[in-house]
Amino acid sequence: MSTEDAFSIDPLLARIPLLAGLSHPARRAVAAHAQRRDIDRGAALYREGDPAHAFHFLAAGKIKRVVCSAEGSERVIDLALPGDTIGLCEVFSSSGFTCRAEALEPSTVVEISHAAIEHAMDLDPRLPRRIISAIANRNTGLVRDIAASHFHSACRRVLDYLRHLADSATATDEGVSPSVVLPVRKHLLAAQLGLSPETLSRVFRDLSEVGLISVTGPRITLSPDVDKHASTIAESRRRVLAEARSASRTCR
Repeated sequence: MSTEDAFSIDPLLARIPLLAGLSHPARRAVAAHAQRRDIDRGAALYREGDPAHAFHFLAAGKIKRVVCSAEGSERVIDLALPGDTIGLCEVFSSSGFTCRAEALEPSTVVEISHAAIEHAMDLDPRLPRRIISAIANRNTGLVRDIAASHFHSACRRVLDYLRHLADSATATDEGVSPSVVLPVRKHLLAAQLGLSPETLSRVFRDLSEVGLISVTGPRITLSPDVDKHASTIAESRRRVLAEARSASRTCR
């Protein structure tokens, strides 16, 4: 990379939390082999089976990661928003990319090569610890999502997602209802949560009718009591399952 290109990438690199506060030699090692990529809407950042020679930081836009069946149906794994890293786990794996990453709108990413990040790791011991933490958090999140898709009701999944959005947003004053804006269209959110669009619409309607949320276009305001009711939902589900197991034993 030329000196001019290195300076032009610096403002984008400064926005990557993984690299914040690293030593000057480590930052220069990354900048020397980082490049900006602009991805058109509908274009693939990478495809399943591609060698994972680099990971990406999403500077602008939205990117979905999906896996596809042999019949052509797809399942959304997650939706990357500005500030997210994409493909960090795979770049340290020998298996390559295990899914397809596709831009939902014109997007800009910073591509950082495996060789560059390994060089930076040698120059600053803080970076390996950050990468281990990021990969661990990512894997923990995937396990949590898989468990939720199998054991949580549609209502609980939606509430958990909205609470996560609210927690990630700017803190509100005590007693003020948190308000969030859905970052993607509802059909994509439904796919991420493992629901049909019709089920998601029904859940939003049901939550609105009981006063847990109010919906105005893409903006959703949560009731201050939403945490208490989410716990009640979980407890109700456990009680129903216990009653079902008891009835099953009685019938034997």
